[in-house]
Amino acid sequence: MLIIVGAGLAAAWLYYSYQNAAEDPRVVEARLLLEEYDVLMKNGKFDEGLVLLDSIQQLYNAVPCYRESFEQGVIYNNRGSAWLTIALYNTDDSMRKAEILILASKETTRSIYAYEEWMQKVDTMSFSEIQSEVIACFPEKDPEFEGLNYQRIIDRRIADIQLAKIETPRRLSVSYSNLGIIQRHQYKPDSAILSYITALKLWNRNPSAKNNLNTLLGRETEDESILRQLFPPDRRKPEK
Repeated sequence: MLIIVGAGLAAAWLYYSYQNAAEDPRVVEARLLLEEYDVLMKNGKFDEGLVLLDSIQQLYNAVPCYRESFEQGVIYNNRGSAWLTIALYNTDDSMRKAEILILASKETTRSIYAYEEWMQKVDTMSFSEIQSEVIACFPEKDPEFEGLNYQRIIDRRIADIQLAKIETPRRLSVSYSNLGIIQRHQYKPDSAILSYITALKLWNRNPSAKNNLNTLLGRETEDESILRQLFPPDRRKPEK
């Protein structure tokens, strides 16, 4: 058993070493910090997480072609989600809750704008167009790429963008459902309903949007089946 575990760990180390070697070295620290952010959120360390998101965004913004990338939408959504969680579960004062909900709304709206702008830009781009844009963003003579497998880094970024083209509608759906939750707690039920409907148009299996919409409309909520939770749809395939 010890040998099997050791072999497994070695295989995992080789895999992640390969993946990290294919990462854009200019933003690899930001990606690692996003993983750290997830850990902070799970442990309820929201203030630390918000500070970390500022650092992550600075790292992405330091590279011009990431300033309008889908990663910006992820950061804004994470920040909005953190503020929303604080408002709903970590704030007893009603006035303070209202203030934090405004912050959550602001960041969530920014995430929606970032996702929609990025999708409008890349949605109809062909593989060759994506490739050309990536190469322009990754100058081979940049000292950051010295000693690294340049083609592997290019291929990884192209793959990231192609996957993001599929995943971003679902990410955008989550942002709209979060916005609906914010609006509901701001006593704006009509706006919340519209946000949930938009979320479901983007991803018709969004459980948060479904259940929150059902609640507002006085319907019974739906539970996702255990099998669906264990085996979610292939994230590499667009939702119907």
